[in-house]
Amino acid sequence: MVGNCNSDDGGLWRDVIPVTAEGKAVAVFLMLIGIPLLGVLAAGIAAYFVESSVRDEERSEGASLEQRLDRLEANIKEQK
Repeated sequence: MVGNCNSDDGGLWRDVIPVTAEGKAVAVFLMLIGIPLLGVLAAGIAAYFVESSVRDEERSEGASLEQRLDRLEANIKEQK
């Protein structure tokens, strides 16, 4: 195995556990950096899908407003 690490053979993935202070410091650093980084990545992906959904909704809404405006203009022309 890797030096200065204990192995937990009870699991399927064979977890490696840091034992030294340096190893634990590296683990804490990776957690403090990695977890927020994954959160930012997930938020970016979610924002992309939400933005495309909103954009599609605005297009369809704009098309229906344009149709209503055309009908109103036609009605005004008929009344003159």
